[in-house]
Amino acid sequence: MHRAPKTVSMRRHRSIALAFSIYFVSLPGAAQATASRAAGGYCDAIDYLLKQRHETAAWAQLEAALATAFDAAGAASAWPTTVDNWTPLRWRCSVATDTGNLLGCAWLIVGSSDNWHKSDGWHTCVYVARCRVPVAGQARALPPELLTRDDKTLLTVPWPGQSAALTSVIAACLERASRAPICGQ
Repeated sequence: MHRAPKTVSMRRHRSIALAFSIYFVSLPGAAQATASRAAGGYCDAIDYLLKQRHETAAWAQLEAALATAFDAAGAASAWPTTVDNWTPLRWRCSVATDTGNLLGCAWLIVGSSDNWHKSDGWHTCVYVARCRVPVAGQARALPPELLTRDDKTLLTVPWPGQSAALTSVIAACLERASRAPICGQ
């Protein structure tokens, strides 16, 4: 059964994107959450590095490199959806506060489309994808390792802790998000 998209006002589009951005935290699974509470918990990778007095510039460079690689992959039609303007917004990773081990990462990606309706004019649909990215390793070691890759291999060669290329993980996530638009006039 096909559902009609939810309708919201144009003013709410920005607040919806902001709300998704604020909510964007990679949370551990139920079993991992129980173990993490006993072991000290999880936090954002950048927060962890700042608390440990480590350099965070590599994480900013990695996020910029990922955005560039994402755009290059999109230009090569790696994202098989009807939405043609996917834009990565935020990249965040969870780190065990006691060990510095990465739990996983999540990437917030948004897109939009405009559709003409004879009865009431233009409708803009917003698509929000929160893509979980499995990864393993240390918070300090991951960015330097990945920054040695070029734009193509950054997304096409599996990362530590992955069995598949990031392009396949992201493509599946974007496909799911493209089926759940938030639309309004």
